[in-house]
Amino acid sequence: MYRAGSSAALPDGDIDPEQAHSRGTFRYCGTCQMYRDVTTTSHCRVCDNCVLGFDHHCVFLNNCIGGRNYPFFMVFVASVTAFAAVVMVQFILWTSIIDEGSSLQIGIEIKPNPALAILARVLALLCLICLITLALFLGFHLCLLVTGKTTKQVLRPNKRFSSRSSPCFSSLFTRQPALFNPRLRVSREATAQVV
Repeated sequence: MYRAGSSAALPDGDIDPEQAHSRGTFRYCGTCQMYRDVTTTSHCRVCDNCVLGFDHHCVFLNNCIGGRNYPFFMVFVASVTAFAAVVMVQFILWTSIIDEGSSLQIGIEIKPNPALAILARVLALLCLICLITLALFLGFHLCLLVTGKTTKQVLRPNKRFSSRSSPCFSSLFTRQPALFNPRLRVSREATAQVV
């Protein structure tokens, strides 16, 4: 939320209210009771939290998608899209097997059944619709990832920050600093201050 070395950052991580207000990039969130960077952080009404790099609130996952979990969200969407493609191919194969009425290599004889063939075609069509929808959704998020924008910036552009890209999603090819580093060594003085 604040940049290390920033003149508005205090040693304990809080933001100096006078400097934050005068710079105009920080806004006080009354719900979370903290100053947040307007360019990178947004408050989610559903989760009732300020989220760094807020992209959107996913109703299917019941979770905010932001800077910390966006790569996992992209892997999830790509996996679901690939799964929909596999299921659609499976239904198409099932339809061809039912139509031909052939026997499988394992010795099971399948007789032609028009009702099952119609059901397989309907299910294949539903899978195709889901696959197209998921592929478009994945393509949209890949475009957002390449351009460095968030869903919120595209769907509800802010007049003050419309031309800026989010620092959390600055580029697909540049590695961003980690927000959580479990290997970071903490000095004894800092540990004593926490306890």
